[in-house]
Amino acid sequence: MEKKEVYQRIKVYGFLSFIPVILAAGPLSGWALGSFLEKKFNLPNYIALIFSGAGLAAAITEIYRIIKLVSAIDKNS
Repeated sequence: MEKKEVYQRIKVYGFLSFIPVILAAGPLSGWALGSFLEKKFNLPNYIALIFSGAGLAAAITEIYRIIKLVSAIDKNS
């Protein structure tokens, strides 16, 4: 295996190993922001749930972008 191929594989594995972190961070940060806003402005209790859903949607969008990037890297090798 060539040195360039090894570095490309390490790059791909690095991107793919970051997916669980993104999947957890999106909804958790949405929940934290929603909870903060609920307490700060006396908003209804479902605001944190809405922000968690928005965080999950953002995480899924980012994961889709990562998979497209990895697929492009993999096709070039």
